[in-house]
Amino acid sequence: MKVAAEKITQEQKRASLRLSIRLTYAFVPLILLLIFIFRAAGFVFELAPMLWTVALAFALASLQLYLLKQNWLVDVSYGGLLSLLISLLIIWGIYNTGAIISPFVWVGIFGVVSETLNFGQKRGLRLALPYLVFLWGAFFLEAFDIHLHPQAQFVPGFDVHAFPRFIMVLLSGYTLLFVLLPVITGVLMGQIGEQKQQAMESAEESKKATRMALSMMEDLEAAKKDLEARVRDIEDSRRATLHLLQDIEEAKEDAQRHAEETKKLYDDLKVVDRMKTEFLSVISHELRTPLTPIKGYISMFLSGSFGVLPEGYKKGAEIIKKEADHLLGLIDGLLDVSRLERGKHVDVKKEPLSIRALAEELLEVMQPQFEARRISARLELPGDFPVLMADETKLRRLFTNLLGNALKFTPEGGWVKIAGSREGDQVRLQVADNGIGIASGALEKVFDKFFQVDSSFTRAAGGVGLGLPICKEIAEVHGGRMWAESDGPGKGARFCFTLPVGG
Repeated sequence: MKVAAEKITQEQKRASLRLSIRLTYAFVPLILLLIFIFRAAGFVFELAPMLWTVALAFALASLQLYLLKQNWLVDVSYGGLLSLLISLLIIWGIYNTGAIISPFVWVGIFGVVSETLNFGQKRGLRLALPYLVFLWGAFFLEAFDIHLHPQAQFVPGFDVHAFPRFIMVLLSGYTLLFVLLPVITGVLMGQIGEQKQQAMESAEESKKATRMALSMMEDLEAAKKDLEARVRDIEDSRRATLHLLQDIEEAKEDAQRHAEETKKLYDDLKVVDRMKTEFLSVISHELRTPLTPIKGYISMFLSGSFGVLPEGYKKGAEIIKKEADHLLGLIDGLLDVSRLERGKHVDVKKEPLSIRALAEELLEVMQPQFEARRISARLELPGDFPVLMADETKLRRLFTNLLGNALKFTPEGGWVKIAGSREGDQVRLQVADNGIGIASGALEKVFDKFFQVDSSFTRAAGGVGLGLPICKEIAEVHGGRMWAESDGPGKGARFCFTLPVGG
């Protein structure tokens, strides 16, 4: 910034010097014109000094121009020095042509004004000072009869003592001109300079405002482009949203249509389920009706009411009785299922019951079946296992179903056990085996009606998948619960249930 300011100052100095040179060149024809006018008017003065003065002024201005072009003359003080030399030459001309009436007095006044215009008020006053000193000095020298040069009289041909007041008034007028002109010109130039400075500052502010406006326009243009891009993004988002809403509406219609279809299928399924339940109830009663006399007559045959049966007939009668009991159990299961689906609970008749005695009896009854498969069956109950308030028939059926399942799903050489323990006011019982096991995803499903694990053991053992749902219902109507546990396929299963001690 400092370098830029110095560069501007140098340019200003060069401009001032060029103006001074132009003014000096303008003085030369002006002085020659004045010489011609005064000579034509009859003024007699020596011409040679004035011509020498004009020639020297022209030579000095030319030298000044040459130095400026060669970049040797930069400082403004050099221009002021040359102006002073020119002023001295003009004073010399005034001295040789008469002080008061010399045309060079007006040239000096013009030089003072131009110096003020070019270099300021102080420079103009400094340049006016030699003129005033010369004029007043010449007057006083003449007043004391000191003649430096015959042509240096204030008014050639007149005695200075004859017109002292007139000459002093004239000198006073010149003094006022030489003093007031630079002062007034300096004030005017100062005001013009201030206005120029203000104008420059205003122009600079205008440039700044213009740059700011341009910058704001650029920012606005960038903001406009950004806004247009955002509007396009919003429009794209709107179209995407409309497509999404349309897809959602279509999906909603599809979902509503599927819901209606599902509801219709559910209603149809409820009708079919109700028909199935009614069918199970009816068929169970119808099957149970002829089975009762069959069991009665078989019991009579085996008891000898119709005489002693041969050994072959007696063995056949025992098989018939066994299968009849099995069929009766299946029919009772169907009846229980139909009652459950109609929302009716299994009726229980609670009496004091020893779980240990019931379990030992069932293991003894089923011992031949376990031995036929070479499966070991054992009971693991503590000696102080409590007596429960429960329905013996229902719990007998529960244990029978669980032991039957363990027998079906345990390979030869395996084991089955009944275990239990007391937990507060409840007992926990379980029938465990080391059979085929149950996958984790099927532990809850095994209690669904008609659900069967898909395996070779299941297909070989048969059954309709009603035993475990009936067992769970028996445990729940006693105030307990039932669940299944297994470590995975091939790692056995544990069917656990709880029963309250007090019923």
